[in-house]
Amino acid sequence: MAFLFDSSDNITLADNAALTFPDADWAIGGWVKFSSRTGTTARNLWTWGSGYSSHTQLRVGDASHASFPDDINIFFIDDDGTNITFSTGANEFQSNTAWTHILVERTGTTIAIYKNGTQTGSGSNASLDALNAGASFKLGNNAYNNGTFLGDMAEWAKWDRALTTAEKAGLAVGY
Repeated sequence: MAFLFDSSDNITLADNAALTFPDADWAIGGWVKFSSRTGTTARNLWTWGSGYSSHTQLRVGDASHASFPDDINIFFIDDDGTNITFSTGANEFQSNTAWTHILVERTGTTIAIYKNGTQTGSGSNASLDALNAGASFKLGNNAYNNGTFLGDMAEWAKWDRALTTAEKAGLAVGY
C-alpha cells in the first residue's frame, strides 16, 4: 500500500503494543519518494512519541540543515531521557524523485541505517535502552507537526528482531 503526502498530511496510529520497539533487536523499513525537500530543514518520515518525552523520529535533512545536510538521521530520546542520534553522513540523500528503500536496524547497542540495501551509517551507544514512548506513531510528520514529509511512502514494516542479510537485500529490491 502506498500513501501520498502533501502540505500537511500525516497518518497517526494510536498507541499500540505492536508498535513498541523492544529493548532488544528490531528493524523498521520502507520505501520513500520525495516530491520536495525545500522549505524546511528536515523532512520526517515517521515519529513515535510526542513532545520532549521519550520518542523516536526518522528524518532526512535538507541541504541547508546545519547538523545533518542531505543525510538520513534517526533520533531517540529513550525512557530515561537520554538523547541519541545516528546519521548516515552528509550528502547521502540528494535525490528527491527516485524511490528509495530505507531500513533502520538495532542489534544490541548498535543502530545501522541502510539505503537501498547498503549500510550507509551506524553507531553504538551503550546508553540506548528501552524506547517506550507510550504515544501515537505518526507517518509523514514529527511530534511537533513542523517537519512534514512531502512525497510518497510505501510498504513500511516493523520487525521485533534483526533481519538476515538476505532479508535486507530482498527488501531493497522489492521482494
